Amino acid sequence: MEGIIEELKNSKLEHKILINWADRVYTPKYEQYFIKTKQEAYNYSNRYGRLPMFSRDKSDTDASKDYHVASYHTFWMKYQKYERCYYEVILPEFPCHLYLDIEGQTLYNDDVNFEELYVALVNELKSFISIMHYVPQQEMSLSFLCELDSSNKDKFSRHVIIHFPSCMFLNNYYCGALIRRFFSHILCKYGSKNNNPFFVWHGKDNETKTKIFFLDMGVYTHGRDFRLYGSHKRSNGGHRTMWIKGKGRMLNINQYKASLVQFIEDRTKIKYLLSTISDPLTGGLPISSSMRRISPVKGNVATVDMRVKYAQYKQVYDERRSKISKPSKSQLGILNRVGKYMQNLTEIPITKVVWKGETLFFQTESQECEIKRQLTGDALHHSNKIYFYVNLKSNIIYQSCFNNTHCYNSKVHRHRRVEFGQIDDIELLKELYSLILYDDFIPFVEDSE
Repeated sequence: MEGIIEELKNSKLEHKILINWADRVYTPKYEQYFIKTKQEAYNYSNRYGRLPMFSRDKSDTDASKDYHVASYHTFWMKYQKYERCYYEVILPEFPCHLYLDIEGQTLYNDDVNFEELYVALVNELKSFISIMHYVPQQEMSLSFLCELDSSNKDKFSRHVIIHFPSCMFLNNYYCGALIRRFFSHILCKYGSKNNNPFFVWHGKDNETKTKIFFLDMGVYTHGRDFRLYGSHKRSNGGHRTMWIKGKGRMLNINQYKASLVQFIEDRTKIKYLLSTISDPLTGGLPISSSMRRISPVKGNVATVDMRVKYAQYKQVYDERRSKISKPSKSQLGILNRVGKYMQNLTEIPITKVVWKGETLFFQTESQECEIKRQLTGDALHHSNKIYFYVNLKSNIIYQSCFNNTHCYNSKVHRHRRVEFGQIDDIELLKELYSLILYDDFIPFVEDSE
C-alpha cells in the first residue's frame, strides 16, 4: 500500500495529451456525433486536444447512451434544436468546478422543508471550506452558485455548480475527496445519521427505508455523466427539465456556460488548481476518478495549501517544552475531547489516548483492520487490535496495528499504515498544539511514524 501511495506521489509526469484550449471552446471542425461507446469518444476527444464530451439517452426503456464530441459553442448551436436528453461527461484528469447533486424524496419526509435544508447544507459547506482554508479567502468572498433545479412533487432535486473566480479543482476526484471530508465533518458535528438533520429518509416502504445523506456522494466517479442545463431524462419517470433556478425556461448561452462543470473560457484567469485535500477514505488513494494526479494547465498555475501549519507553533513548543513536566486538569480535558472527537470520526470506541513528542496515539479494542482488508479481503484479526495515530506536523490520521503477518512491511522493517483523514476541528487542533509539550508518556509504538 505504501509503495502505491509513494508511486502516486512521484507520478508528476507531463500530460501526454496536448490540450487545445481554443478548439475546446470555439472550433467546429472536429465535431463527431453518435459515437457508440464512451471509450471511443474518449479516444476521439483526446486525439483532438481533449475536446468536451456529451452523452445522450437513446432509449425510453433502458440506460443505453451514445456520445457526442464537439467544442462547447458548436454543441450549443445544435443542442438548441435537439430533443434535450443530454449530459456533460466529466473528463478524468481534467480541471473542474466544485459540483453537487442534492436530492431527497418528499414522499417519505413530510416533516422536512427541503428548501430550508438545502440552504443550510450549502451554508455549512461554504463555512467548512472557509474554515479548512481549502480555497483562498478572497476567492470564497467572490464565489457564486449556479443552481439548477428539476424538483417535482415527489422529489427535491438540485444540481449546484460552485464557481471560484480563479480556482478550479485538479480533477473531479478532489471534489469527491472534499465532499467525503465534509461528510465526516457533518457526522462529527451533528451526530449519527438517525438524528442528523442532514440525513433524510429514502426507500419505498418501511422495510427498505433508510436514512441517507442529503448530498449525493456518488457523482464523483470516473467519467461521470452530469445532466445538462435544459435537459431531462428520456425515461422521464416524473423528472422535470433541469433549469437554472429563478432564470426562467428559455435557453440562454451564458446560463449554459455557467452550468458546465468543466468549462474554461479563459484559462489565463485560473491561478490555482486545488489538489491538497486529503481523502478520508483508507489510504487516501483516488478510488473514483483519475489515478494519476496530472495537471494539463501549466505556466500560470500554483497549488494551494493553506491548512494550519505546525511551524506556526514551533517557537511556543520550544519555549515551553522544558518547563512543563506533567499536564494540568485542563490539558487532560483536551485529551478527553480529542478522544471523543476521534471516537465520533472513526465510529470505533477509543479506550486510551497517549502521546510522544508531536504524535498522539488512540488505542482501541477493535480487531477489524483496514490494512488486512485491502490485502486479503478479510479485515478481522484474531488477537491483534488496531490503533490510530496523528502526527501534528502533518495533521494526518493513520490506522495501524501490531500484526506481524499481514500488517508488517519487512522491506522497511515497520508496520504498515493506511491514511484515515485529518482533524477538521480547528479550535481543537489549536489546543492540541499547546499539548505536545511532554515526553513522559509511554507511546503504543516506539516509532512515531
